[in-house]
Amino acid sequence: MECQNSGKYLIALIAQGDSDAFRKFYNRYFQKVFQFSRYFIKSEDLIQEIVSDVFLNLWNNRKKLPEIENLDSYLYTITKNKTFDYLDKISRKPEFVRDLPLGILTQESNPEEILLTEELEQTINSAIDELPEQCKLIFLMSREEGLKYKDIAQILSISEKTVNAQIVTAIKKLGIALNEHFN
Repeated sequence: MECQNSGKYLIALIAQGDSDAFRKFYNRYFQKVFQFSRYFIKSEDLIQEIVSDVFLNLWNNRKKLPEIENLDSYLYTITKNKTFDYLDKISRKPEFVRDLPLGILTQESNPEEILLTEELEQTINSAIDELPEQCKLIFLMSREEGLKYKDIAQILSISEKTVNAQIVTAIKKLGIALNEHFN
């Protein structure tokens, strides 16, 4: 018997129209969907609309949910498509969030260490911001979201070799930026 809180178990209940299971599913995946939309746009209000549309789409197509093999990829793909739909509607190119947390800050108490850490984080964020759009998106999907190359390729409709090449490019450029920072 599957755990009552597992994604597959919740999906099976949602497919049967169980609104409590959908609420649990929503609470579990809201933040992932929200954060992924932030890679494309800055507007919190627009992100809220996109997230609502993603989950509305899931509810409206709930009978098909048990057929999904990779739930995370499915959610990211729907989110990407909804985000691009909104961007098309408002006729602007995708933007990326600037100061995404990289989680490198630690519990420093020394002001000098705090300053050095902030400078390092600023260097990393600047280097990421200077990456070409697709390279930046792929890098953030891999490093921030922890997605596998195969999943990124599927979500973005590109080859795994392209994903790998973009990650290598991003790492090289970040390495150059860090090298300059420390020299």
